[in-house]
Amino acid sequence: MAEIIDLDKNNKLVLWPLRYEQKEEFWFSSEVNLTYRGEPFIKGYASFHLNDFCQLVNDVKSLINNDKESFVFEPIEPYLKIVFSSINSQYIADVYFCKGPIFEASNYKNIKITTSKENLANFIVQIEAELKQIDSKLELKMVQL
Repeated sequence: MAEIIDLDKNNKLVLWPLRYEQKEEFWFSSEVNLTYRGEPFIKGYASFHLNDFCQLVNDVKSLINNDKESFVFEPIEPYLKIVFSSINSQYIADVYFCKGPIFEASNYKNIKITTSKENLANFIVQIEAELKQIDSKLELKMVQL
């Protein structure tokens, strides 16, 4: 399970990979949980390609290292979109999630998470651990971080 937690711990995004859909195509399903102001906001499931998460790890590392000021995590499947940015040593994740099946702007729920460098670094450690588990279960040996 990987999570991004707001500085005041009221807003949170949790990604929890659950099952592996297509071994040969490197797809897996993940539970997506958003908490807003300390209360459950929206919960659903999304499909991700392994490369989506590898790119997320690399982009967040670039943000932490000040190589980038912002980037958009927009996986192949349109369930989840996160706009990451760095402003005055604060890190902001603008999270959009849609349970589907119709992916229109009005169906997306949005929360903003303002977090620290330490919380983002912890998120990366958690994502890397999840990726390595996925990789070993699928016996891909392809995760390069």
